[in-house]
Formats: sequence, C-alpha cells, structure tokens
Amino acid sequence: MIDLKKLLTQTQKLSILIVEDYKPLLEEMRNILSDYFLLVDTASNGREALELYREYHDKCGEYYDIIISDIEMPLMDGIELTRELREINKEQKIIILSAYTDSRYLLSLINLSISQFIPKPIESDTLFEAIYRLTKEISVTDSTQKSSEAIVDLGEEYIWCRDELLLKHQDKVVKLSRSLSLLMQLLVEKNHSICTNEYIVRHFYEHDIYMGEDNIRNLIYRLRRILPKDTIESHYGIGYKITPMNNT
Repeated sequence: MIDLKKLLTQTQKLSILIVEDYKPLLEEMRNILSDYFLLVDTASNGREALELYREYHDKCGEYYDIIISDIEMPLMDGIELTRELREINKEQKIIILSAYTDSRYLLSLINLSISQFIPKPIESDTLFEAIYRLTKEISVTDSTQKSSEAIVDLGEEYIWCRDELLLKHQDKVVKLSRSLSLLMQLLVEKNHSICTNEYIVRHFYEHDIYMGEDNIRNLIYRLRRILPKDTIESHYGIGYKITPMNNT
C-alpha cells in the first residue's frame, strides 16, 4: 500500500498524459490524478496523443514525464503510439493498460521496453504503485543531472549556485529577495525549458506565497534588471525560459 502523501511529494511537479478511448475511465483517471500531478492532459486515441505530445514539447521544451495508455484504441493503438514515442524520446516513461494478455501484445510491449504493464480492470493501488516506481526513477535521474550541474554560468561573470541557492557576480553574492530567489531557482531547474505561468504560480503556492500573473511579470522585470541581457526569454501567454551560457 503506497503512502499517498509520499506519492504526492514525488508527483506534484510532474506532468502526465492519459490515453484512453473509454471516456468514463479516462475522466475517472483524470480526476484522480489531477490531485497528484501538476499537469494532467488526456487523449482518446493514439493519434490525438501523438499530436498533444509534439505540441507539449514545442510549447514547453520538454516531454511529459509519464504516459499512461490503453492498447485497443481507434485510429492508432497503444502499441503503435508507443513505437512512435520511442522514435521521439527513447527515455519516455510509459505505462500500458490492457484487458488483453495475448502473447502477441506482450511480446511487442517487451520489445518496446514498456516501463509498466497494468491489467484491466484497474485497481487504484496497482496504478499508484506503478506511478510511484516511475517517479522514483525520474527523481534519481533529475538528482544525478543536477549534481553534475552545481554551477550554472549565466554569462558576464554571473553564476547561479544550485547547492547554495545563491546568485553571484565576480564571486560576490548578489542579494535577492525571497521571491526572486525562488523564481531564479525554478527557472534554473527548468534549464532551457519554458516555465509556464501556471507552474510558477504553483511553485510559489507551495512556499505559501500567492502570486498572480501581474506579480510574476513584476518579478521577471526585476530579475532582468539584475541578470545579463537576454538571459530570460518571454513566451507570450505561456511563460518564461532562462538560457544559461553553459553548465559546469
């Protein structure tokens, strides 16, 4: 039995795409997982899911953290969808749902390196356990990447120290307010990817700070006055992205 509070700590900053052609089940999963994930998108077939997958990457500069997909669907089934996703992103975490245990399906799924397989009817404990296992893998990957990128070079002798959560210029600490420091931390975490306005609002909410989009714009303006020119990019109606020179 998974501790759901512990699960939430692993999932609250992650995104998930659910692909299922049976609308009642799709809505049920969306409603349940919306309490745990930062973003939950849905699709009713593989073709629609593939379009959403590409659109999400174009918009945010990253892929969904987890895909949950049925096998039997119109237009494009789960196996073909998985094959297409593997062509785009070999590291994608994928959970397959199916009422079928036919060896043809199982062999195809094994060959496509499916992360988890859950038989229908779905038991919530089984689903949560599968998600938890994948989020732990994601967490380990993120931690490994961040530990190798402790210092972020922002150009013009500005650096962000991940471990200390400090901005420095020519080795001297640049004083930031708590809000600016939290925003800087978030932008650097999403290195080269867009931080949506919704994601920023949620990040501040987790630290008991209530922000609207006007507040965010004001913080971005203040941060830009400190950092080298063009360090922060605006994406109208979507959010912001930081573009470090390189990580060391």
